[in-house]
Amino acid sequence: DRRVLQAAMRVCLPASSPAPVRRMSRSRWRNAALKSGSCALGLLLRGHRALLANVGDCRALVVRAESSHAPPYVQLTTDQRATEPGEQSRILKAGGQISDGRVWGALIPSRTLGDFPWKAKGPGLSALPEFCSYEIGPDDRYIILGSDGLFDVLTNKAIARIAGRMSGKAQKVANELVKELKKRPGHDDQTLVVVALEH
Repeated sequence: DRRVLQAAMRVCLPASSPAPVRRMSRSRWRNAALKSGSCALGLLLRGHRALLANVGDCRALVVRAESSHAPPYVQLTTDQRATEPGEQSRILKAGGQISDGRVWGALIPSRTLGDFPWKAKGPGLSALPEFCSYEIGPDDRYIILGSDGLFDVLTNKAIARIAGRMSGKAQKVANELVKELKKRPGHDDQTLVVVALEH
């Protein structure tokens, strides 16, 4: 069952094969669409199980009810950055380079979709997603999905403090988080999705 779901999510988050990257001429990279890259995070809810596929430094966070005796949040994904020890090891073993905390001295995320000019420099930058699953418990109230721009400004603890005290719809939680973001603007794009868990 899990293998089938992972295969389905691989189709949604396809890996960039190095072969087509090598065949692309440098003149095609002048097109901004071919130079650009993105991170991606997919969530599939099936019953009480959450399955996630992550490419890059997006993050998924489960927030529990404020009244819960369990920790207020669980971070479901690992931020795939060149400074993260597991990713650093993977990049260097593959023959890639890290300088100033960036893959090939340029990219903070260590896994991306696109970014073909950087992938053509050599190994290290990957598009392979990491998968994880989580069994949703009775105290789990929301799943928060967000880009690095959200989590660079608001910590997991701050997000859990805001969302954990709420019991309303997902849109209300998203609105409260956006209000907080506006008080402390960041320098990166900020993407936020809130999923309310019904038991």
